[in-house]
Amino acid sequence: MPRTNDRWIWSRGKMLDGHRFDDDSNKAYTMPADIFHNNFDNSDTGLIAQVVEKFLAHHYQYEAPRIAELQRYYLGDNDIHYWRNDKKYLNRADNRVASGFPKFITNMRVGYMMGKPIKMQWSDDSETEPAIVDAVEEFNRMNDETYHEKVMKTNLSATGRAYELMYTEQPTKNEDGSLNTAKVKMKAVDPLTAFLL
Repeated sequence: MPRTNDRWIWSRGKMLDGHRFDDDSNKAYTMPADIFHNNFDNSDTGLIAQVVEKFLAHHYQYEAPRIAELQRYYLGDNDIHYWRNDKKYLNRADNRVASGFPKFITNMRVGYMMGKPIKMQWSDDSETEPAIVDAVEEFNRMNDETYHEKVMKTNLSATGRAYELMYTEQPTKNEDGSLNTAKVKMKAVDPLTAFLL
C-alpha cells in the first residue's frame, strides 16, 4: 500500500503496515541563512509569502494530522470509534472499548513533575534580595506561573510540543499624560496551530 496522505491514513492500514504517521510528520523546520537573507532582507512581501506558504502547507498537510490525533487520544477519542464495524447491523455485540491510558499517563507525568511548584531563588550571596526578585515574583503571580507550567507540561507530554507566547499589554496613561510600563503576559499556544522555524 503506498504511503500517501489519503483515506488509508484514517483506516487501520496505517498501523498494520508499521507507519502510523508520515515520515514528514515530525520534522524540525530549518532554513539556511543564505536563503533566509535572500528572501527576507529586501522586504519583498511576495518572496516572504512564498516561503511562509510552503511551511504552512507542510505543517497543515503532514504535522497537524499527527498532533490532532495525539490530542484526540489524550481526550479519549481513540481511532477505534471510527473503524468500520458491521456488527451492529447484524444484531451482534459491538464491544469496542477505548482506553483512557494517554490521559492517565500524561496526568501522572504532569503530577509527578509539576506537583510541587517550580521554586525560583536568587543565587547572589548578598543579604538583601534585589528588586529583580520582586519583579519576577510579581510576574509569576500575575501570569499564574504554576498553572501555566502544568499546561505546558501537559501539551509537551500529550503532543511532544509545547509553545508559549510572551507579549505586552497596551500601556495605560497616567493623569499627567505619561505612560505606565506595559505589563508582560504569557500564554500557552495550542501545538496544533504553531510551529517554529
